[in-house]
Formats: sequence, structure tokens, C-alpha cells
Amino acid sequence: MRILNRVSLLFALAVAMILVPNTALAIPTVFVGANQAGSGFNTFLGQFYTENFQTLSGIQPTGPEAFLGSGFAYNAETETSAGIVPGASDLFVDVHGLSTNASGDSLLITFSPTGNAVTAFGGLFFGATAGNAFTNDTITITVNKGLGTEQAFVLTPALVTPGNFWGVMDFSQAGVPNPTNGISNIVISGASLTSFVTAGDFTVGQSIPEPATFTMLGGALLGLGLFAKRFIK
Repeated sequence: MRILNRVSLLFALAVAMILVPNTALAIPTVFVGANQAGSGFNTFLGQFYTENFQTLSGIQPTGPEAFLGSGFAYNAETETSAGIVPGASDLFVDVHGLSTNASGDSLLITFSPTGNAVTAFGGLFFGATAGNAFTNDTITITVNKGLGTEQAFVLTPALVTPGNFWGVMDFSQAGVPNPTNGISNIVISGASLTSFVTAGDFTVGQSIPEPATFTMLGGALLGLGLFAKRFIK
């Protein structure tokens, strides 16, 4: 009986290693590439939802605009230096994606607490002219994970070519379904007051454990096998 209890305990510990977030992996991982697949982002992406916003093309959407797919839900609206202007025709959609209707405004994307927890997101983030041409604007993405925790990512033209993919995910939250463990909202802003911040092919999803997590789990299961074999003999 004691042997079975020890085997059961080891098995429970092995499973816990993949279910409990690893604090050593708390630093977000950034992916950059010519496109989403080429950046390596998809390698660690589980369930996800991509929106190109083209269903709104040709109309003047008023914020907040709601989007829903694959269990993920969020609202998009713009934010000025004075704050949010509710009900204003503040959004604009072009061939590249969702943009602001006024230069210098920021895009605010707020994730629904009733939808799937968002632990990874990415897309094409850049500044554009009134004629929809790319600008060499520096883009700042501020991520709010709740409880006053914020982290800013600065996308310079040298780091991310305008029109290329940029994404980030937090492995420490992998597989955790509780929305409070996900991202609350993000703010996408530009350094130039004359360009229009744009988000294209916007993807939200949940990261899956990175290889080190599987390595630890494999080691634990191997130890479990050797332990059981010893007593079976």
C-alpha cells in the first residue's frame, strides 16, 4: 500500500509541474518576423483568434467596437491625451486594419473578463499617413495585466519593420483558464502626433508551455517509471 501511495504522490507532482505556472518563466517572450508564422509565434500558440477588421471596411465604426471569436472577446476604442471619448466616431478601418480616426490618438483594446484569458497577442503595429502609407513612427504597446501591473514594449522602425509581425506571450500563464491571470487591456500609441496608429491581423490567444516545461515533466515521469520498476522487481 505504501508503494502505491508513493507512486501516486510522484504522479501528482509530475502533473502539477505542467499545471502550476513556473515563476522562472514569468518574463514575457517577444517574437518578431516578416509574418506571424515566420516569427515563431505560432510554435507556442494554443487556441487563438485573428481579426483583420475588414468586416468594418467602408463604414465609420464608433467606439467601443466589440469583437468575438474562438471564445476570446474584446472591445476596441481610441484614447486621446485627455482620455476616452465615449460614443465618438473615433475608429477607422483601411486595407491594413484598425486605425484611429484622428492622428495622435491611441488604440485601447480591453479584453472581456468573461472570455478566454489572453496570455499572448500579436499583429502588425505601425503608424500610417492619411493616405494609408507606412510611417517610420515608433510604436509603444503598454500591457496591463491587472492589479496595477503594467509593462511597456517599444517598437522602433529598426526593431520592427513597419508592416511586419510583432508578438508577445507570457509562458508563466500557460494553460491557466482564470481570466484574472490574463491581460486586462493594451494601449497602442505612436510617438508622432501626425500619424495614425494601426493594428492589423490582430491575434489574441493562449500560450502553451515552452520546451523547458515539457523537459521537467518528462524528467519527473522518467523518475516515476524508475521508482515503480524498482519496487515491481
